[in-house]
Amino acid sequence: MDPYEQIRLLEDQLQTKKDYISKLEAQLEAQNSRGAGRKRKLNSKDIELIKSYRAKGCTYAEIAENFGLSVGSVYNYCNH
Repeated sequence: MDPYEQIRLLEDQLQTKKDYISKLEAQLEAQNSRGAGRKRKLNSKDIELIKSYRAKGCTYAEIAENFGLSVGSVYNYCNH
């Protein structure tokens, strides 16, 4: 196989993969077009506030009580 033929083959494979990605993106958009799925309880600003309280030395339990969350949720927001 000559180099030009290899290039054409690779370009075809790349286009096939791009088409597949486009198809998956369209499916994902269609599946969630109505806003389905679990909604976040907190926005990014609240999460940053939780992290700052933790950095200031507040316990997970104190933060959880203030935000109406479980201790585990606060831990997850602080560590992920």
